[in-house]
Amino acid sequence: MASISTLLLSLLLIGSMAAAAAEASGFQFEVAWRKPTGMESETYNDWAARNRFRIGDSIQFKYQNDSVLEVSPADYRRCESSNPISESDDGGTVMKFERSGLFYFISGNSDHCQWGQRLIVRVMHLSEEEIAAPAPAPATHGGMDSGEKGTPAANSTAKISVVSYLVTAFIGLFVVFYIFM
Repeated sequence: MASISTLLLSLLLIGSMAAAAAEASGFQFEVAWRKPTGMESETYNDWAARNRFRIGDSIQFKYQNDSVLEVSPADYRRCESSNPISESDDGGTVMKFERSGLFYFISGNSDHCQWGQRLIVRVMHLSEEEIAAPAPAPATHGGMDSGEKGTPAANSTAKISVVSYLVTAFIGLFVVFYIFM
């Protein structure tokens, strides 16, 4: 009897850790970061408005011969790149959101920024997540046409829900087994 109790307690602990790990990992959005041509179907901000960003999510900017700068709201409006909060030019910049709020990104090339290569991301506060309606699955290419087609990836909420349901079902089976043994 004690070994079944120990097993049940271990499974509860493992299930809780798995659900917490799934929630903490977040979802990684991808953005094809390049100067707009004027022929795109939507702007970077149109794309961001269609998605729900949560604490723990991240954005991977994919680009060549450019840079990504996180800037203040005032610098965003002016496309000012001289005083960035952070700057990267490695071609695969990943920005992870550790807090809620607004994040402002521009191209390091002011000409590109003036053409619309800039993005505002709103990361929801935990209290907003509880009342927010489900959002459509995120686009994988930042709203900028890249020629690649495919089904969008599942968002972070869907991944967490699946893990939670599986863990709950698994634990439920052991509880039933324990009661009838």
